[in-house]
Amino acid sequence: MPTVTCNACNAGFDDEEQQRLHYRSEWHRYNLKRKVAGVPGVTEALFLARQAALAEGSKPASTPMLYSCALCGKEYRSSKAHAQHLNSRSHLMRASQEPNASIAGITIVKPLPERVPRRAPSAVEDDEDEDEEEWVEVDPNEMELTDESTSNMQVDEQSSKSDDDMDDLEELDISMCFMCDLKHDTLEDCMVHMHKKHGFFIPDSEYLKDPSGLLTYVGLKVKRDFICLYCNDRCQPFVTLEAVRKHMDAKGHCKLRYGDGGDDEDADLEDFYDYSSS
Repeated sequence: MPTVTCNACNAGFDDEEQQRLHYRSEWHRYNLKRKVAGVPGVTEALFLARQAALAEGSKPASTPMLYSCALCGKEYRSSKAHAQHLNSRSHLMRASQEPNASIAGITIVKPLPERVPRRAPSAVEDDEDEDEEEWVEVDPNEMELTDESTSNMQVDEQSSKSDDDMDDLEELDISMCFMCDLKHDTLEDCMVHMHKKHGFFIPDSEYLKDPSGLLTYVGLKVKRDFICLYCNDRCQPFVTLEAVRKHMDAKGHCKLRYGDGGDDEDADLEDFYDYSSS
């Protein structure tokens, strides 16, 4: 039974000597900084995983690696992006609510599957912020547009944009899966189906206040705009609904980039959440 504790780290010790040694640790110092900043401390396992990710990022890697967060189920192609995720709001909140501390701190690192190079990066891509480097890999064959189809799309968009928006809102059935069009009796049944069948994951679901609004948002983005939920503005809209569905299924992109994306992406989704009870 622990006789002394550390409130910053929520840890117990058998005697004062162990407590003194703990106070000199990097883990304790890290949690003190977090306490001053007004955010909850992290478990020792999570801290060690973060340190390992940062250390890995400082070494020259001969083989590209894939970094996975076991708690959130998210994957990153760089240790820097993974470390940013460990400090994101959604991960910290989920870790603080996870009763099993060992799961909260698990980081899975494995070699990235090899792919055949498809094309050289453009000058615009070279100027992308390093934090977002290689976050999204898109098959260019899925996005090829002829000049004629591009012109037709632009004309159609200009002539019927406002009318289509209203029609789409009226015609969209949120109890119908946006990946396979399977109709369900209730919204809840549809959400269960999308999670089991397509892996659709809603982040911070316990704070979701407007599930109907969120599913309307993602349904229009996929079925009307032909935009991948996870790539979002990082790639061009696809030509057809079938193409964007095929891409999302093949890449495992049937999920939202929330909590570890850009401020603009988070702002698009914040209206559907309420964190006042956290």
